[in-house]
Amino acid sequence: MASVPSDASSSTAFFDARDARSNIPGQDLPAFVTDIIHVVFFRQNYLTLPFSKRYLGSLIDRLDNRAFQGRLQMITTAISTTLVVNSAFMQEIKDSNPALADIVHQLRHVCESEDDAIRVSRQLTKLLNGLRDELSLQFALEEAYGYVEVSESRHQELSEAVHHAKLEHRTLYVAVTELAEAAEELQYRGVEPAELRTLIEDTRMFDRQLRNHEKAEDELIDQSFDLR
Repeated sequence: MASVPSDASSSTAFFDARDARSNIPGQDLPAFVTDIIHVVFFRQNYLTLPFSKRYLGSLIDRLDNRAFQGRLQMITTAISTTLVVNSAFMQEIKDSNPALADIVHQLRHVCESEDDAIRVSRQLTKLLNGLRDELSLQFALEEAYGYVEVSESRHQELSEAVHHAKLEHRTLYVAVTELAEAAEELQYRGVEPAELRTLIEDTRMFDRQLRNHEKAEDELIDQSFDLR
């Protein structure tokens, strides 16, 4: 397991696979979780890894390991491959993270709030940082097991849509990181009403982008069920 970088942000809680078993009561850590950690650290290095023990335990509870293994039947056997969605596991990932939906709901409420500017700014800062952390884990899980390559080429049009949706992860993560940093800077320099209004509008725009992305992935899940 790679060591945590010394310059890692103090707001990011890195999860160590070595103490996972002792920190999740009554749970044996499935091998695929260790795989996820490996993928995130060594392949998805643009993402941080804010593992929530609560979320990780919930995901383990929802996935029967034997059933999970049966779902991962797509193996690349040829040089020419097509990117598709592993629909069953992608749906499991989305259903297993209610915290993400809860943060998005709270964020929408705060953006419509008529509370004083300082209180709204503080709430935005907390929620945007939380949204960044939840999305980093969500995107890492989806890219590790929700998107797979298969040795078929007859679904090229669908594959292009899948590839586009996967690439959106990076764009969305960068955007939410910039929003979180802007909110923190606003707190540090002092809340100016005009700047707060701009931050709220930018947050609303990001919310629309995220909703469109989730809608596109939901459609890909439905279309990909026919490929199994």
